[in-house]
Amino acid sequence: MSARRPMFRTLTVALCLAGFALALVLRPTDAAAGAKTGLNLCAEVVLPSLFPFFVLSALVTELGLGGALGRWCGPAMRALFGVSGGGAAPLLLGLIGGYPLGARTVAQLCEQGQLSRQDGERLLLFCNNGGPAFILSVAGASVLGSVRAGWLLLGVHIVSALCCGLLARWLRPGGEPAGGGPDVPSAGRSVRFSQAFTNAIGSAVQSSLNVCACVVLFAVILRLARLFGLLQPGIRLLEGLGVDAACAEALLSGLVELTNGVALLEGASVYYAAPVAAFLLGFGGLSIFCQTASMLAASGLSPLWCLKGQLLHGCISFVLAAAAVQLFPWAVSTMTSAAAVTGGYSANLLPPLLGLGAWCGILGIAVLFRKRGSFFRKKAV
Repeated sequence: MSARRPMFRTLTVALCLAGFALALVLRPTDAAAGAKTGLNLCAEVVLPSLFPFFVLSALVTELGLGGALGRWCGPAMRALFGVSGGGAAPLLLGLIGGYPLGARTVAQLCEQGQLSRQDGERLLLFCNNGGPAFILSVAGASVLGSVRAGWLLLGVHIVSALCCGLLARWLRPGGEPAGGGPDVPSAGRSVRFSQAFTNAIGSAVQSSLNVCACVVLFAVILRLARLFGLLQPGIRLLEGLGVDAACAEALLSGLVELTNGVALLEGASVYYAAPVAAFLLGFGGLSIFCQTASMLAASGLSPLWCLKGQLLHGCISFVLAAAAVQLFPWAVSTMTSAAAVTGGYSANLLPPLLGLGAWCGILGIAVLFRKRGSFFRKKAV
């Protein structure tokens, strides 16, 4: 049985690659249009928002500033999240810089010996987050039609990330107990600023190219998937469950590529749009996961910890956002269309949304804490 599993996996991958190659041959013009869309997205959104933070992250690690920040934040990081103080830098940079900056900073600190592998994988559960600029300007102002809605989504996103961090305290990746251990000593770095700046620019360029390559590839995949109707069965299934058609398409598209999925929520009822946007911002989609995996490739850290964290983050965000739009309706009262706020939906929608969110949360936690050895810390008697 165990021998058949790798064979089945290999066959599945081969069939997917063959199907993708066939789609490229049959629809080369549409594939090129998808690549052009991805390149425009890189030029207008990805590079302006990420490149400066990539440089900042590289400077922090090159100059050894993560160790200084870790000494200040060490007690709080150990008490709350069960990681050493060195985790403060990737947590803060991940919250202000956006995907996949947090994971990249973790990988750099682990490679330089400023973080242990166990702390690094635990940090991947909650330090890789969406950027405030994208959430406020794109998800809030452009899609939901309200900057206040953007602030609500940002608040939900940050609170959900911190909740994932609190849950991470009881995990023990790599078979080591969570938290409590001494900080990994920072390798005493005496790099001149000019050298550190040059290294940071080169590192940021390489990371940006990796991210842009993933964005372009998944823009092509998403366009071809829509063209061949691969999303339609899932959309009809969600519509049968009572989900708004626009939100259903946005959800399935966002599972592949975040920006395209969030953009499709424009004009949908806010009682569906806000929770779906929150889920997509927390989960990030397959494109973000591949970007993150490319950042972790040289560090030896398992990207599956980041995938589990993104799934849990998305589920928690969904539940919190579904409750928030009911508890704080003023936050979404400036939608571009009054019908988009009311849209025939009432406060009675909250119970089914929370019920669906609870099931999503149970699924996320089941996947995250799937027993493989023992992920839970055993307390000493």
